[in-house]
Amino acid sequence: MPITYNGVGTHYYGKKERSTRTAPCHSCGRVGALESYLTRLWFVVVFIPVIPLGRKRIIDECPSCRRHMAASADKYEQARQLQTSGSLERYRREGTPEAAIEAHARFLSFHDHDQAADLRGQVLVRFPGDARLRSALAEHMRQVASYDEWARLHAEALALEPDLPEARIGVAAMKMAGGDLDEARRLLDVLEEPGAGRQHDLGPLYQLATNLQAAGRHDEALDLSSILLREAPHLGQRPDFRDLVRRSEKAGRRPGSLLPPRKHSLRGLFRAEGSPYTKGQRNLAKAATALALAAAGLAVSNQYIRTHRLIRVVNASGAPVQIRVDGGPPSTVAGELGEVHVAEGRHRLSVGGAVDETHEIELTSGFFERWTHTPFWALNPGGEAAFDVMTLYYSANPRPAEHSLVVGKPFLSLPHVDYPFEEPPDSLRTERRKGEVEKVAVRRIQGQDSSVAQALAETDRAGALDFVEKRLGRSPDDVSLMNVYLSFTIPAHRARAVAFLKSGLGRRPLSIRWHRAYQSLAEHEGGPAGMAADYDALLAKDPNSAALLYLRGRVEDDDARALDFYRRSTAADPLLPWPFMARGMRALNVGRWEEALAELQKARELNLTDGQLDRPIHTARMALGQAEALVAEYRAKLAASPVDPSTVISLFDALAASGHPEAIEAEKSAWVARLPIEARAGLVPIVGAFALYQADRLDEAISSLIGSPAVGLMIRAQALAAAGRASEVAADPEMAKIDEPWTLAAVSLGLALEGKADEAAAWREKARALLKPQTDDDRKAASLLAADTPPPLDQIDRIFLAPGEKAVTLALLASRFPEMRGEYLREAARFNVLRLPPYLLIQRVIRGEAAAKP
Repeated sequence: MPITYNGVGTHYYGKKERSTRTAPCHSCGRVGALESYLTRLWFVVVFIPVIPLGRKRIIDECPSCRRHMAASADKYEQARQLQTSGSLERYRREGTPEAAIEAHARFLSFHDHDQAADLRGQVLVRFPGDARLRSALAEHMRQVASYDEWARLHAEALALEPDLPEARIGVAAMKMAGGDLDEARRLLDVLEEPGAGRQHDLGPLYQLATNLQAAGRHDEALDLSSILLREAPHLGQRPDFRDLVRRSEKAGRRPGSLLPPRKHSLRGLFRAEGSPYTKGQRNLAKAATALALAAAGLAVSNQYIRTHRLIRVVNASGAPVQIRVDGGPPSTVAGELGEVHVAEGRHRLSVGGAVDETHEIELTSGFFERWTHTPFWALNPGGEAAFDVMTLYYSANPRPAEHSLVVGKPFLSLPHVDYPFEEPPDSLRTERRKGEVEKVAVRRIQGQDSSVAQALAETDRAGALDFVEKRLGRSPDDVSLMNVYLSFTIPAHRARAVAFLKSGLGRRPLSIRWHRAYQSLAEHEGGPAGMAADYDALLAKDPNSAALLYLRGRVEDDDARALDFYRRSTAADPLLPWPFMARGMRALNVGRWEEALAELQKARELNLTDGQLDRPIHTARMALGQAEALVAEYRAKLAASPVDPSTVISLFDALAASGHPEAIEAEKSAWVARLPIEARAGLVPIVGAFALYQADRLDEAISSLIGSPAVGLMIRAQALAAAGRASEVAADPEMAKIDEPWTLAAVSLGLALEGKADEAAAWREKARALLKPQTDDDRKAASLLAADTPPPLDQIDRIFLAPGEKAVTLALLASRFPEMRGEYLREAARFNVLRLPPYLLIQRVIRGEAAAKP
């Protein structure tokens, strides 16, 4: 049937060659005027015909339910013409009743009731005495529900030939419908004759027995039943016939029974034709069988699930591993993901190859949970992979997802996971009554080792160190991961870190970053003197190694010898960037800005581009007066990478140095607007404080940092000292949390400017105490702060300090040794090139706003 939705779909338009007949509908059973016609099917939009889909012949459309039969009009007409014309031509040619019956049947099969009626009228006139013709036509009319015509034709046939079985059976059916059972039985006596079952359908006799029983005439019903059993013995096994006989026998109180013993048959439970069981019994048997098969299938399914469990192998080692289950043959996992299939129960998993370990595991699941839950088991060789276990909530107003970081577990077991290593959907269709749907997803965290380590360190520092050491063992040149590791190891885990890094010094190919990290940490445990011998031994084995020559220079205390190692390193490998950086940093340390810039830029050209050169090159260019050029470069860099806070702070620095501090606020606002909303809370307050400091808006910077975290405390202390309010820092108990030595040194200088010598000395001593356990250069700087006599400038030059740190050191020495005040302050001015703290404080000292007291 055509269907439309909101006016779009298919629809019939037009009616031709209409004809109707009154009959019951084939679908709903209601009697009405069934209509047949030709029409056209269209695709419609807002019920407007758009695309024709073909001509259709509609047959017997019911006025009540509108159901009908439909056929292609062309094919229907072609078949009708071919078959009806052929039958009609045969009738015209032969002129026999048989040909007339065939033609009449063809017309009715194509629902051509008008032509069938014309033909029927002609042949009845042509063959007025043919009773068989009338009985045959009567059966045709019964099949098309024309019961009046059926009754008339059978009555005419019986009148013409009273002994014609077809006519007697037809008229008997009418008599039964009218309640005249005696006449019906008289007419059906032909079916009671011995052997009638082989010539005629016994259905009318069965119907008569049923009607007699309904009328309470049980003896007659039983008489007919015995005849039926004689002619059709199989009826004795039919449940409906047996019920008929039993009811009449019970009502007539007859002893014994006509019925034969019931035959039981398994096949009879599953067939309708000739079955000795009732429909209800057959349905019950089918239902029981279906339940038994379903239970067996579920049991088989459950057993299959139990014996085919999946263990995912997540291999983050970067090299193949071999997995053995219970000592069986090895299965190699060459990539990042693999699979092992086992049955539930206890197992021993042995891992070989890149990781060597054994695990005793037990996989269990409840009988019903095997269908309702999807357990998640993952073997994580070495515990080197990290996982994010997410609990997701789907509802009209969903809760935020919950995340659980899993790190360091060599075997992960979860009772149910909906999305294992799959991206969960953004939304789900849920039933309103359920309210909230909870799902669990697991994803592997890849390429984010440093972020994983930092997150883990918040709750498990030792676990974070274990994880980082494993990952560094696979990726020794991972700069961000090494930086995170170094930040974890000061000072509590320093000895452990030195031992770990020292164990990897023999790794080949040699990793310069690994050695640099080792040297930096080892300084805290004994200084470079102990390391020089180690590197001399390494050089003895490979004297032409550019990398070892560079690394040996890093632990050399004598400047001339260190520079010689760097020159030899460059000669051995002119493309190695590290010696250029080392020479550049040494030049930067003594204020040889042009030389420093040339060496540092050469290192960058040789692909040392991990960010550690950015600040030294920025310092050299600021000292050389290139602030205007830096402004344009930093703006372009921010356009490509708008979120980087270090770049925007360097832009503020360049704007202030180029005489445009008023532009800093606009640049800060533009940067904040580009930041993701979730990043603003952590970054904007600190970057905003730097912007206010660099724009020399100290009062606003101080106010903005009240109640700030650790980094904010340091900036606030620097701003207060620069504003001549260092005494407020000394009086604030919150400031006692500051553990950064150069901030403490700046506060000491600020107190000295305010004439508070004793407090200045106390804060200077705090700075010294924090510097002493650090690097060799920090220890030397601590000695300078405690010097009893003014140290010469060349001694200060030999200590590696950042420009701001060196400027503070020189300013403190100027406050303590008036006889060298001019020389110290001139040097402090040379190194006070960045507008970051303690720039404004040093400027105060240089301008002589207050007199320093020893």
